[in-house]
Amino acid sequence: MVEVTTRTIHGRFLLLPRPEANAIVKGVIGRANHLFPNVRVIAYWFLSNHWEALLEVTDSATLSAFMNHVNSNLARLLGDLYNWPEKFWSRRYRGIVIVGARAQIRRLKYLLSQGTKENLVARPSEWPGVSCLRAILSGAREFGVWFDGTREYLSRKRAVKRGKKPKPRSAFETTYEICLHPLPCWSKLSSEEQRARVQELVGQIEEEAKARRRKTGKAPLGVAAILRQAPDYRPSHIASSPAPLVHASSKAERSWFNDRYYSFLRRFRDASSRFLGGETSAINAFPSRCFLPRPPVGLRLTTTPPPASLSNG
Repeated sequence: MVEVTTRTIHGRFLLLPRPEANAIVKGVIGRANHLFPNVRVIAYWFLSNHWEALLEVTDSATLSAFMNHVNSNLARLLGDLYNWPEKFWSRRYRGIVIVGARAQIRRLKYLLSQGTKENLVARPSEWPGVSCLRAILSGAREFGVWFDGTREYLSRKRAVKRGKKPKPRSAFETTYEICLHPLPCWSKLSSEEQRARVQELVGQIEEEAKARRRKTGKAPLGVAAILRQAPDYRPSHIASSPAPLVHASSKAERSWFNDRYYSFLRRFRDASSRFLGGETSAINAFPSRCFLPRPPVGLRLTTTPPPASLSNG
């Protein structure tokens, strides 16, 4: 299980939750959900300048392909919507492994608090953007509509060439369901028990937000003010902190993960230095399920590289 986060360039509000943008986001998530069945979507939340998701994936290569599809299409479609032709994302997505049941629940609570903890809205249900909240609280099914612009362009080009009337936009739209999965630690609970636990987390988030407002005396920004913001607005300050290597439930679990990761890293770096030095046999020394470095010019590989996974170099 991993927590992924992607932030827009300069923290600009290029994910501003207007109706047209929300429709695009749902369409992209629904399409990705359909194309990558090995990625189990647990939760997601889109703020104005970044989005987060909790995912269960089989390996890093699958996660990378999923995120590439989502982020590249969001950049293209939302860039067109908001007339932003420049770079869209600030950097590659950040993926952090989650180890242990308590860590899973903590990260879900953190995701559900988006918008509320920043005092943008008073409670999670008021956020006007795309999120998983309604689906995981009520069990309601969520759908996204994907528009195939490439097919529409080619069809329209053929129609014009033949002097015919182009097909309507709806002919190139496909509706996909956004399928959500429970936290791995809640997989044996009934749907009612899962929803009750999510509701408990939401109640905690709302009470904590009330306490902060009583302490600071500041009212939430509110939905109307959020929607009045400009997509190209650049905040003067963006809160940031060093990303941990892993979200773990205990020190023992964190140590277990760190030991395995750094052992993997030492083996990878040793094999990589030999491989990049021209030692072809070093390819067999790479730890299994890793991404190989680019081979030196002229070096011919005679063996099949190991597949990639979450433990990458």
